[in-house]
Amino acid sequence: MKEHELKLLWKATLDNGVVLSQFNSNGTETKFQDVIDNFDNLDTFELKHVSIDLLIKVDLINGLITLNDYKSATPDNLKKQKHNIRLIYFRRNNVDINIKGEILRKTTTYFIGYQYNDINGQNRKVLLNIDELGNIILGDM
Repeated sequence: MKEHELKLLWKATLDNGVVLSQFNSNGTETKFQDVIDNFDNLDTFELKHVSIDLLIKVDLINGLITLNDYKSATPDNLKKQKHNIRLIYFRRNNVDINIKGEILRKTTTYFIGYQYNDINGQNRKVLLNIDELGNIILGDM
């Protein structure tokens, strides 16, 4: 795999069962704009690492993040505490260059999570920061 290729790929599932994948089986790329256009209909959004066993899934109905589909007990009142749950997803690309303008290294960091309003109306965020090796930092931007 080349250094500049993406290491984590996204997949979005809508409330009507339609799945939008970053890359389709025929090799074409789905634009993230298609996800944005369906923001109000998102059920889940996930990132899967291409070379290690790492799947990060954001449940936008209940406001949960799971790793490798691990399901833990969910308090019944969890959904009641979170309103207006919205996806957060973006990539940050870093390029190191030398004085001659030659590229020395390219890295991509992925950010995934959600924001919501709590029962008092305050905006809250839950955010994971994932590097290309699959290392995860919770809440650090």
